[in-house]
Amino acid sequence: MHIFVEDVSGDSVWVLGDDAHHLVAVRRVRCGEVLPLIEASGEHWALGRISRVLKHEVEFIVESRQTKPKPTTPRLRLVPSILKRAAMETVLQRSVELGVHSIVPLRASRSIPDTVNEKRWGSIVKEASMQSHRYQIPSIEKPRSLPELVASDEASMIVLTTQTTSLDLKTWVDSQENRPSSIGILVGPEGGWTSAEEALFLQKGWGLVSFGASIMRADTASLSVLSALRYAYHTVS
Repeated sequence: MHIFVEDVSGDSVWVLGDDAHHLVAVRRVRCGEVLPLIEASGEHWALGRISRVLKHEVEFIVESRQTKPKPTTPRLRLVPSILKRAAMETVLQRSVELGVHSIVPLRASRSIPDTVNEKRWGSIVKEASMQSHRYQIPSIEKPRSLPELVASDEASMIVLTTQTTSLDLKTWVDSQENRPSSIGILVGPEGGWTSAEEALFLQKGWGLVSFGASIMRADTASLSVLSALRYAYHTVS
């Protein structure tokens, strides 16, 4: 388990709040245990040995410091349409485990906007990063509408679609002459994209790709495309 902290440059680090509660009440840590301490925004991490365990606080003595490994490429940027609460939380948690770099929840025409809970989403992403031994917490941006995304995002995107005439994902990967530095992936809601939305994607120049004739649930589709791209590019971060 990785513990995210602000800074590991000192001789000791205190872990407080929810993270301390998890260590004390759930993990039941004891003095002498060694855990990785990861700078949430910095470039270093350290091994810390627990020196004190209080009810809501845990102190670590910093024993060694190292530079974080460099993030691998391509960086995967997932843009999932907002789903029902349980399905959306599954997408957030599993996408972190699959190495996503950033997440942009999308308000598509067929999304379920009343399920938005940004505070809980942030907690899910952080906890998944700790459990999956990530060295960075993926960023989760504020939800955007499709017009906002199109207007503000200049990066190239691929759009997962149910159209069987679209390019399949493997052909798209094989068509890339150079390894992309990043890949943005848009995944539609249950019920799919509207014809107006797909016309907007084509106007923007974003490629429509598919997994063929089989129709997946929206949460399954998000995780499947991340898994396929992780395998294709050996992406681990």
